[in-house]
Amino acid sequence: MGILAPADSALLGLVSVLAPVIVTGNAAVLLAARDKPLPAITLSEVLATSDLPGGVVNILTGDPAETASWLASHME
Repeated sequence: MGILAPADSALLGLVSVLAPVIVTGNAAVLLAARDKPLPAITLSEVLATSDLPGGVVNILTGDPAETASWLASHME
C-alpha cells in the first residue's frame, strides 16, 4: 500500500498511518513528509534492526509533489 506521511505531525502521524497497514498484514511504501523527514528516517533504522521481515516497510524521502504521482500510478 502506498502511504503519504502527514506533514502536520512528525512521529505520531507517521505511526498512525503506518501501523494499520502493517497490522493487517500488508506491505507499505511510505513517502516521508518533506518538511519533517527525520522521524521517518529514524523509524527506518529502528525497523531495519527489528524482527519485521525485510520489504514490509519501504520508506521514500523526497518531494511528495514529484513522487506521489509515481507511487499512485504503480500497477502493483
